[in-house]
Amino acid sequence: SKVRNRFYLGGDSEGIRPLLDALGIDLQRGLGPAKARNIIVEGVSDYIYIAAMARYCKVSWLDDCGLIPCFGGTNARNVASILYGWGLKFCVVLDTDSAGRSDRHRLRSDPRFPSDVIVTISDEEDESVEDLFSPGDFKKYVLPEIDSANYSDESASLLAPASKPSKAVVAMRFAHALSAGQTVLDSETEQHFDHLFTRIKTALEIEYADDTGF
Repeated sequence: SKVRNRFYLGGDSEGIRPLLDALGIDLQRGLGPAKARNIIVEGVSDYIYIAAMARYCKVSWLDDCGLIPCFGGTNARNVASILYGWGLKFCVVLDTDSAGRSDRHRLRSDPRFPSDVIVTISDEEDESVEDLFSPGDFKKYVLPEIDSANYSDESASLLAPASKPSKAVVAMRFAHALSAGQTVLDSETEQHFDHLFTRIKTALEIEYADDTGF
């Protein structure tokens, strides 16, 4: 069995504007892609974790890419359509849960987009970005509010504290600690994110079939 770090469901946008401003993350600018290569992610928490871990893992090529949260996987096709119309390269990073599988099907059914531009967050089913953290890192750095006495492979996703913050606030807290040098992640976490970044880079190099300039 394996740990599932899907610790709770919740909106990505509630109450995080001051935190985003304080840490210099400009979502309005991020949503207006001005770069030739762009990475579409499902939500704000995905944006924060991927941006923070790219810096931690020294993934310098990602600095030249636009990172675009589309506020739900169901919007991914709309965002992809805009980028496609603008002649920009992109890939779409999706969870592997049931919603992510549905979004993947919608994108693959669109003949404009090569299926290889779709990147799953993990090779395993029913995972989200939080599942890329090792169990130890997740408990120590992502959601220390977890009741360790009840923590188990089967119940991690159910162990949110009673007064839980939103997913994005938890992600921002992690990113702040990471940037302050207060976090040393283990090799399992680094390997999971390195694997994701490798697959993203490969997807951004896909050639399109028609004459759109890709």
